[in-house]
Amino acid sequence: IISNLTSIVLKGREMGVFVILSTQQPNSSNIPTELRDNLSVRISLGNLSDEGYRMVFGEVPDETVQNVGEGYIFLDGKGFTKPKKIEFPYVNYKKFKFIDEIQKLISEIKKEGNYPCH
Repeated sequence: IISNLTSIVLKGREMGVFVILSTQQPNSSNIPTELRDNLSVRISLGNLSDEGYRMVFGEVPDETVQNVGEGYIFLDGKGFTKPKKIEFPYVNYKKFKFIDEIQKLISEIKKEGNYPCH
């Protein structure tokens, strides 16, 4: 599986194939270094250990994460020389009504008449 996944990641970048990997431990026994080094977008959420940051980004960021939803992002090929701090909105899954929000979006799109599917 890892061999095939590595092949997909290495060859897929040129062909527009995207692979999303999510893990608690991005060490070399879970994700081989060759594969990890070829992931063009890397995101970490929350505070990682120094070793965790090194595994994901190759270095430890200067400041620590303070709030829920904060982390770091590295975009290969976009001029990033080091990971940048990023903040994602917090969503209370018990209160947020996903279906209602999707239905609102669909009706807005239909009103504009600018939708790709029916």
